[in-house]
Amino acid sequence: MQKKKDYQTILFDLDGTLIDSMDGIVRSVNHALTAFGMGVRDLSSLKKFVGPPIKHSFKNHCGFDDEKTEEIIKIYRKYYIEKGMYEHTAYPGIPELIKSLKSKGKTLAVATSKATVLAKEILEYLHLADYFTVIAGSNMDGSSASKDKVVLNCLDELNISQYEGVVLVGDTIFDVVGARKVGIDCIAVLYGYGPVEVLQRENPTYLVETVEDLGRFFMA
Repeated sequence: MQKKKDYQTILFDLDGTLIDSMDGIVRSVNHALTAFGMGVRDLSSLKKFVGPPIKHSFKNHCGFDDEKTEEIIKIYRKYYIEKGMYEHTAYPGIPELIKSLKSKGKTLAVATSKATVLAKEILEYLHLADYFTVIAGSNMDGSSASKDKVVLNCLDELNISQYEGVVLVGDTIFDVVGARKVGIDCIAVLYGYGPVEVLQRENPTYLVETVEDLGRFFMA
């Protein structure tokens, strides 16, 4: 681990970093799979769908071609927009941490592979949206969902061209690799959905285990 830096601009991933979205996503996935005759009894088997872009997950885990992937995503998104995204909760301690960072004058933003419009709606629902200068995500059709593209779009909206003092906080390999491609530091959190051994292997700038640890990191 490198010596701790004082970051002025903090980008947060959404699912598995700011919010626990497990229930809403897996129920939405199972609803869509059921429509294709592939529903499951054990929802925990669908945890692998949480974190990566949903298009990637359906193609990778179900072996769907592009056409079938688009069909099932439409069913997934309809259920998710109507019900699933309102089943998300902020991780305990996250609202307090966000408020504290904002009060210290930090610039906060969200960089997520989730569609921007959905990310904004979720954060509004959880009364957190106003703390973020920018909420950047993908398009509703799933395009521009790669983490490096999302991060670059976020930095562009923030009018930041010099990346010193910028860090991305995330919970999966997509966050670590995306940050590396862009050229910014990454704090990988272990309380989300990314396998610990995978995150350790990717060697992020920092690793923290809990929300409390993340708070101590920034407030020290």
